Amino acid sequence: RSAMQGAGRPLIPLVPEQFVPSQERIGFVRRALERPDRPTAIVCYGGSDHTLPAMMAARDLGLELGRDLSLVGFCDSVMD
Repeated sequence: RSAMQGAGRPLIPLVPEQFVPSQERIGFVRRALERPDRPTAIVCYGGSDHTLPAMMAARDLGLELGRDLSLVGFCDSVMD
């Protein structure tokens, strides 16, 4: 957040912090990607539960990851 603020870029949460089903996540991201000022990058925290819906929304809109949209996903959970 501080890096985005320092760069003068807005940080726009696309999905509420509470749990929502995958189809609803796709809808949140899709609406953001349909805006005239659509994001050029999305950072997903929480692993594939968040990253895959973002990928699906981009695909549905004909966006090519790496060209039209940068997508980063990460999770800090411990793997056994």
